[in-house]
Parts: sequence; structure tokens; C-alpha cells
Amino acid sequence: NDIRKKNPYSAYDKVNFKEIIYTEGDSFARYKARIQEMWQSMDIIFRAPRFADKGTLLRPAAMTVLHNGVVVQNDFELKGSTAWDSPPAYRPHADTLPMHIQFHGDPVRFRNIWVRPLEEGLRTKQTEKAGSSEPHVKMLWPDGAPHALGKTPNDSPTLEIYLPKAATSVGTGVVIFPGGGYGNLADGHEGQEIARWLNSLGIAAFVCKYRHQGRGYGYPAPLEDAQRAIRMVRAGAENYGIKPDRVGIIGFSAGGHLASMAATHFAEGKPNATDPIERVSSRPDFVILGYPLIALGESYTHRRSQKNLLGENPDQAMLAKLSSQKQVTSETPPTFLWHTGEDTGVLAENSVAFYLALRKANVPAELHIYERGRHGLGLAYSVPSTADWTTRCVNWLRHHGLLTQEATPQ
Repeated sequence: NDIRKKNPYSAYDKVNFKEIIYTEGDSFARYKARIQEMWQSMDIIFRAPRFADKGTLLRPAAMTVLHNGVVVQNDFELKGSTAWDSPPAYRPHADTLPMHIQFHGDPVRFRNIWVRPLEEGLRTKQTEKAGSSEPHVKMLWPDGAPHALGKTPNDSPTLEIYLPKAATSVGTGVVIFPGGGYGNLADGHEGQEIARWLNSLGIAAFVCKYRHQGRGYGYPAPLEDAQRAIRMVRAGAENYGIKPDRVGIIGFSAGGHLASMAATHFAEGKPNATDPIERVSSRPDFVILGYPLIALGESYTHRRSQKNLLGENPDQAMLAKLSSQKQVTSETPPTFLWHTGEDTGVLAENSVAFYLALRKANVPAELHIYERGRHGLGLAYSVPSTADWTTRCVNWLRHHGLLTQEATPQ
């Protein structure tokens, strides 16, 4: 349900196609709260209890809460009665989120999520973190893309620009490459949702809608678009409120392969180029990869993605060139990777291979392989234990100094 911050609250029921009016204190289990005209994302995931045949409780009910895609309460077990109060371990978070939890003690009874206004100071803080409401779209190649087959929208890759509020900007930018098997783009949960999450961290986000086989393009068009996107963000760093040496990339699935190619196939700028964008480097400063395809021509390669990128029978030299684990050098940027063991679409061996290559080249790297979760999770709302990747990633970004907000000179 989409909840608009009014007095009283209103919600649009997407199942019954009607608006429902809530007074303060009414409850619902999944919502988005709108605070001072800015959307906030709140996801509450309930895990059912498990009982033995004789009724003995084997595993209590549990709850995970994500705010703007970041886990703020992970797999908290619901035990006992809390009446009007929140579960004890949740209380530190209760005063910073627009909700309150009531649990009645019976693991199979419905839990209530009590909506209440935030205090003014916290409300302002949350609003500032929400980022821009609508993205600005720019053409990657205003004068026509290289190897373009025509001049239609399919031949014109774009960059969607999502900027955080200036007061919360940390001076870091990330170009996002959604997955889609090089045949389409999963630009919702692996694009826009990732951009909003990054905005909540104060990071400027740029969704790259690159060319792919669904538009009639294979290699080298996707890589050309990726490199152009990185250059465009770096060249426009001042306008975007970021630093040119803090431009990173994030990619998922086949978009992760594209990101890994951009991290291993880059070039310095051309100082004498007439196009100022081409004067800056296409090397990303850091890399984040979610369940990425990495290797081509291997037993664990995602064949459809390889076919869409290179055709039916690519030669061995091209397969080796675009197998990112074989192209890692000491110049490859620091990298954060995550994958799941249950992913049967793109196997975790891909992330392992890239991580081992990074280690061999002495490139700073961090790898998390979670047990649970299918392919294509994005922010992984539906798998509480795997949704932890956002928290780990934030810690990694902070460790590398990418979330540091420097004071503006007076």
C-alpha cells in the first residue's frame, strides 16, 4: 500500500482498487510513508513460526525491517507480550521510524504496525535523506552512439540521474548497470530502487540504460555505453556535487558482468579530444557487484547472456578477453561482491573466481556468499538474511572513506 502523510492517513488498496482512510493508530503490515512530500520505503517481513506435531514451538515468529532498503532490524524473534511497546531489541529503532509495533504474545496472531508522526527534527532528517523525486535523463551520445544501427530510442542509450539532497550529499557517485541477460534491462529493482537506496546514503546515483541484444546490439556496444557513462559522470562531477575521484559502479547479474568489464577494460582520457567527456578516464574508483556473471566459456557460464553478448559461436580469444577474472590487474579498482548459494541462474562460482583473481593481484576485495535466495534479488527484501548485504556494503563504503561528508569551505 502507498500511504500518504496526511491527517488522517490515507492508503490506496491495490487489491480492491479503492482508497482507505486510516486514523492514527490503525494498523497495516507493509507501507510506504510519505513525509513532507518525500517518499520513504519501509518493508516489514514476517517469518512464520514452526511447531512440532504435538504443538511444541520449534522456532518462534520473527520479523525483519528495512528502511529505504537498509536493514534496521534483522530477523528479530517475536516472543512474549509487549502490549503497547515495541519488542525490546527493536526499541532503539522505534523512535527513529514512522511506525510502532504491537505484539500480542501468540506467535500465530496478527502483529500490528502502529503508524504515528515523527518528531519534527527526525521528520526533517528523514525527508532530507529521501533524495530527488524524479530523475533527470541525459543522452549518453547526443550526436549518435558508435556502431548505432539507426536513430530510434533503441539506438540511443541514456543516463538517469538521481541526486540526493545537497545537505546530505557525501560527494560520491555511483553508475548503476541493471541486469537482464544482455537481452533486456531489469531497471526497476536493479536500477531505480538501487538509486533510491544510494540516495538515502547521500550518494548520487546514475542508472545506465545501455544497449543490448533486445535492442539489436551485442559487444562492443554495452561496454562502450558503460565507459561513456563513467566518463560522463566524472566530467560532470562538479554539477552533480561529487568528487571526480569518487565515481564508482554497481552492477547486477549481466549488468555485473558489464560492470566487471568496465573495471578491467578502461582507458585514460584523451587530453586533446574535442568532446570534454572523452578527456577524462573511464576507470571506476570502486566496484560493487551483486550476483554477477563474470566468466565466459566456462561450465558455470550463463549461456543466454553469453549468446546475447557474443553470438552463437564466439572464438576462444574473445571469450578470454571478456572473462573478467582473466583480466584483473593491480589497477583493477577495490571491489565488493555478494552472491547466494541458491542462485541457479548465475552460479556463485562467478563471484568466487573474480574474488580469487582480485586477491592474486593484491586488489582490496570483500566477498559475501549467502545461503538463501534465488537469482535477481536486488535489495533482497524478500530474503531477510540476505538483505543484510546492504548493511555490509555500507560498512565497506564507509571503510573506504566513500561516505565521508566533508565540510563546505566558507
